[in-house]
Amino acid sequence: SGAAVLIAAADGDLPDDPETLRLAVVAHGATVALTSLHRLIERTRAREGREDVAGDHGRLEAWRVLRATVHQALAGRGSRLAVYDLRETLAVLGAQTPVGMLSALQQVADASVLDAVAEAYADSDDAWFRGQLATIFREIVGRDGVTRRHAVIRKVATRAPAALAALWPGAARQ
Repeated sequence: SGAAVLIAAADGDLPDDPETLRLAVVAHGATVALTSLHRLIERTRAREGREDVAGDHGRLEAWRVLRATVHQALAGRGSRLAVYDLRETLAVLGAQTPVGMLSALQQVADASVLDAVAEAYADSDDAWFRGQLATIFREIVGRDGVTRRHAVIRKVATRAPAALAALWPGAARQ
């Protein structure tokens, strides 16, 4: 069954085709143990690294889309189990971050990602991507009750003051 495929993949038996696994996540991600989904993210990220080294961009993207789908499954269940991976991915990929990961960030990320969001915003000139980041930033600030006195906001104010000015709730939309 699809759930068995997910559990086997989480335990290290990844199939050769990431699309098969992605479809299993879509079908069974709402019922498989959260820890299995978390392990699947770790295994998938490692596989992405191997595809990157091999230089196969198409397969790399397919594995990355799978990881984004797993993040969406976790976020759909309200789990913040892999927020660290979303943060790290945004910091590394910037505007190349899959849309599914941006969606998961908006759903479940917390204040710990705000500096990565602000830095990605500052580093990008892609209007669509910056708009997504502004939405994510403002959602987290509002949901978590983050104020300008919060440590992460003080950090952002030092590292990316222009981004903070643009991202802070109430700032003019760009």
